[in-house]
Amino acid sequence: MTLGVIMFYSSSIDSPNLGVIEPSNPAYCSSEDLCQLIASSSQELWKNLHGCGAVLLRDFDLKSPEDFEQVALSLFPTTLAAEYPGGAPRKKLTEHVWTTTSFSSYMPIPAHTELSYVPSIQPDYIFFYCCKSPEWGGQTPIIDMGSVLKDLPASLIDKCRQKAMVYSMLSTAKPQRFLDIRLFQWPWFRKSKTWDEVFSSDQPDIVEKKCLATGKQIKWLNAPGKDLIVETKAKSIIQHPITGEEVWAGFSPIFHLWGLAIEALFVTLHQKTWRSFVVLFLLWLVTIIQQFFTCVYNVWNYVFKEKINLPSWFPGNRIRLNVCFEDGTSLSPWEVFLIIKAYWKNATIFNWRDGDVLLLDNKRIGHQRLPFKGSRRDICTAFGK
Repeated sequence: MTLGVIMFYSSSIDSPNLGVIEPSNPAYCSSEDLCQLIASSSQELWKNLHGCGAVLLRDFDLKSPEDFEQVALSLFPTTLAAEYPGGAPRKKLTEHVWTTTSFSSYMPIPAHTELSYVPSIQPDYIFFYCCKSPEWGGQTPIIDMGSVLKDLPASLIDKCRQKAMVYSMLSTAKPQRFLDIRLFQWPWFRKSKTWDEVFSSDQPDIVEKKCLATGKQIKWLNAPGKDLIVETKAKSIIQHPITGEEVWAGFSPIFHLWGLAIEALFVTLHQKTWRSFVVLFLLWLVTIIQQFFTCVYNVWNYVFKEKINLPSWFPGNRIRLNVCFEDGTSLSPWEVFLIIKAYWKNATIFNWRDGDVLLLDNKRIGHQRLPFKGSRRDICTAFGK
């Protein structure tokens, strides 16, 4: 018995990068039916996933993260991640399922491929499951990274071919608030994530082993067990491991000081709400202030050669996230603008429905999150290798 049909260029979602699977018979739409469909048609599913880059399982009767986990396990019975290796704020719901990144509803999350900044542990595939769709907004646009590469200027592509990018992440010993646009949460700043939360261990030697095993470089500030800076190096342009296609690796603009402010500009042009205009103004204002204090801090260190240090509470003293090229040169705000512009040009946007499951080829398709309204937006995620 046929439980599902694969449809492309559907009337509701017109995109060559997204295949839609729906039950052909409403009587066979349970999570068990979907698991059976995946088991009996896995080759066809993989073929279409690699052809499109993304597959949406729609109108199946999934009720909980546990149902979603069983669906994900039917496709990745032994390689579904049981530990999230990244540093984004998430809550674990089941052995293999997490919430998506915890970010204020009015804030955008710029496009990226999951963990592109740590290639050694980057998942090959990522699942999303919609437990509860938002009242308005909250879409998860998907981005064709092959097309993004074609739309970037030649000068930027040449620069990225010659030099890898270095990403740095600051994790504090204790939750702290400090001036960083990535921590902005009205009316002030949320507390930073501690390194024992990021690495699921409060032992510095275990953290060091975990980092070195995945190619991360670490630097303890003041002494082991204090604040921690983790650095990773990643290429911006890669070859897809299966199709051989050259694609943009999925650089995340949130690592750049101006990434959120520029992303908010495109979100405002898309959503056109009063709230998006207010958020745009606030993000640009905070970014300009942070840029000023960062410049003051850098000039001070250049003049005094670190002989006279500014106090630790000085606003430019700490940066939660940062990115530069491996030779130390910076990615300019204009170059970040061009990258985000290419992301939006190649984005497919669809509205979530309760029970939707989205599967992405994480080496080819990026994703982002648009701001939303309503009391809830419950989206879960899982990762496959």
